[in-house]
Amino acid sequence: MFFFPLIIGIVVAIALTFGVRMLKNKGFSKNTIYAFTLAQLLIGVLFIVYGYVEVRGWEGFAYMQLGTPIILVSFISFIVYLNNSNKVIRE
Repeated sequence: MFFFPLIIGIVVAIALTFGVRMLKNKGFSKNTIYAFTLAQLLIGVLFIVYGYVEVRGWEGFAYMQLGTPIILVSFISFIVYLNNSNKVIRE
């Protein structure tokens, strides 16, 4: 029960990553993908700040556990899509 917010954060982060992958497969521009990924990063930071500044205590720690996987996965997906967008397809 203690790690339940962490598990929820991991599930949300994976769902948001599939959302980014879906945007890429649908043919959206890389600026849209970057904006969506940066929005994920902002959401994770807001969860952590809200948990630390406003809620505090064990409930605040739960918010921080919820935000941490979202930040990590969004940062990793931002780096992955940044590296993949620079490749040139040669036919």
